[in-house]
Amino acid sequence: MERVGLKIPIANNSVPFKLNVLNYMVQSDASLMDTAALFQISSYTLLYSWQKQIED
Repeated sequence: MERVGLKIPIANNSVPFKLNVLNYMVQSDASLMDTAALFQISSYTLLYSWQKQIED
């Protein structure tokens, strides 16, 4: 039997990509949600976690 439902793609984004996204967000003063949409990132909370990792 085939599973029915949403498939969530697993993406391992590179460190340079993460830094580029976060730099864009800071330099353009864009929100987490706007930045996620622009870079086609499925969840703005992912950006938040990247941001917290940088700050720690």
